[in-house]
Amino acid sequence: MKALITLLICVFTSVTFAQQFEWQKIVTDSFPKIHALRVDQQNKSAVYVLDYRSSEFYYSFDEYHAVYVHHYIVHVNNAEGLDEFNKVYIPMSNVKNLLRLKIRAISSAGVVSNLKDENIKDIDNYDGSGPYKICALDGLDKGGEMEVLLIYEYEPGYSDNEILQNDIDKMNVTFSITAPSNIFYSCKAYNGLPQMKFDSSNHKNHWQLFVDSILAL
Repeated sequence: MKALITLLICVFTSVTFAQQFEWQKIVTDSFPKIHALRVDQQNKSAVYVLDYRSSEFYYSFDEYHAVYVHHYIVHVNNAEGLDEFNKVYIPMSNVKNLLRLKIRAISSAGVVSNLKDENIKDIDNYDGSGPYKICALDGLDKGGEMEVLLIYEYEPGYSDNEILQNDIDKMNVTFSITAPSNIFYSCKAYNGLPQMKFDSSNHKNHWQLFVDSILAL
């Protein structure tokens, strides 16, 4: 069974105040380095060395907004991994406003190749799954890594879930929720995941889960 988290909103009251957003602090490393893998990971086609996700909720002029962040880095070991990760498929059906998209390859020699605009293709309906961006990545090789930073605004709901596990091993997995101090979510992790930790400092409510590794399905 997949490792997942379900979210349920419990309290909802409208306020407006000056804010600094957590998603604006998310940046990529200016001088990226190739991550070292454990011996048992080196025969895998690929390994996520980072999988960071967050949902941030806030009020603006009495309207409730939500911003989603997905920042991940995949280390590629062989031709199978190259074939899977030299293109990035981004579903756009939930995207209300694309705030940031940065995709790059770091070769095994450390050469950085940023995604070119001409390598982004917009598809209205990809295989019956709705609109997608398909991004073809240059410069990725065996022993190299690909990195994606995706940030977008979406329509908030009263409940949601997040599936953290797929068919590739993962390291350094984080999922966090940030909300105004008067908003509370009931969060439940399943299938062996630790429960999210709650913190109410800095005048916001914050839930976070971190795990060192999640094995592939």
